[in-house]
Amino acid sequence: MNVKLPKESEDIIRRRVESGDYSSAEAFLIEAIRHQAEFDEDVDALLADHPTLREEIEESDARGIEVPADEVFARLRDQQRRFEKEAGR
Repeated sequence: MNVKLPKESEDIIRRRVESGDYSSAEAFLIEAIRHQAEFDEDVDALLADHPTLREEIEESDARGIEVPADEVFARLRDQQRRFEKEAGR
């Protein structure tokens, strides 16, 4: 597979390889893809644990509502506590 990257992305990869953080551009990209896959799994798990979250996000996006991150996380913690209590944990 050949991929054309924007110059900014190439510069980031080049700097990380030159710094010794990665042995090659390929190693950097493999790690980046692995991190993205883990992130996607975490998001899927979060949405599975909080069934109304996706709907709430889409509704707020449609209305242009911005909610501070600390409030979002507080709501998620509250919802998680309720789920755990209902599950008898």
